[in-house]
Amino acid sequence: MPYLPKMIVGAAGFAALAVTAWRSHAAPRVAYVFFALTALIALVLTPHQPTALAAGIALPWLAHTATRRTSA
Repeated sequence: MPYLPKMIVGAAGFAALAVTAWRSHAAPRVAYVFFALTALIALVLTPHQPTALAAGIALPWLAHTATRRTSA
């Protein structure tokens, strides 16, 4: 399976983002749930499109709430 290293690295990175956001309370709950879901999707599905879609939902959500927190 040529995708295995990319799947493992992607899952580890998104899992690390989810755990860091959860433990530091730097992100809203929805963002780290999406990061954890993205880590699971990266492990289960071989193509990168579903993983990129889930990350594409999590990262803008995190950016939107971060700008809302800093501007208020």
